[in-house]
Amino acid sequence: MDQAILKKASFVKSSGVRYGIILELSRRGYATPKEMAIALNKHLPTVSRALRELRTEGIVEFVEHEHSKSRLYYLTKEGRRIVKMLSSCEEASSNGS
Repeated sequence: MDQAILKKASFVKSSGVRYGIILELSRRGYATPKEMAIALNKHLPTVSRALRELRTEGIVEFVEHEHSKSRLYYLTKEGRRIVKMLSSCEEASSNGS
């Protein structure tokens, strides 16, 4: 398995907020920081910081929302790979318990 993707998956998994964000984006497709803060029951600055970190790592990206100043975040191809990898690991560990 690719070491770079494993390192990024570990980075995501080491933070409940980052992990929650990628799962939420996987489920929704797109979401604003405010929507994710509400869904994760976290403060907006906490979510915004985690999104910045995920974007720096190339795991999420955003598009400007046409009719407002909000950004719509989505998973990159690499982000989707990480979700798939972490989901597989979760399934394997729950089946092995």
